[in-house]
Amino acid sequence: MIRTALVPHSRHHGWYHLPDEVGGTTIGRECLAGLTDALSGPPVPTVAQADQALERIVRLTGWIAPHAVAALSDEITAYRFYQSQEAQA
Repeated sequence: MIRTALVPHSRHHGWYHLPDEVGGTTIGRECLAGLTDALSGPPVPTVAQADQALERIVRLTGWIAPHAVAALSDEITAYRFYQSQEAQA
C-alpha cells in the first residue's frame, strides 16, 4: 500500500526495492520507519495490543492514503466503540 500510494507506477512487487523507491521523501521515510516499527514489535497476544496495532495501521494509512481511512471511518469508529464496551464489561 505504501508503494502504491507513493510510487504508483512502480514495476516492482514485494519488499525488494521498497526502501529505494519510497525512502527518498520525508513521508516515505516516515512510512518505512513506521512499517519497520510495526514489523519488529512483538506478536499481538492481547486485545490491548491488537488495539495498539490497529491504531498504528490507521496512522500509517492516514499518512499515505487518508481517503482510505476516511472511507472506513464508520467501521473504525464502530470497532473502537465495540472495544470500549468490551473493556467495560
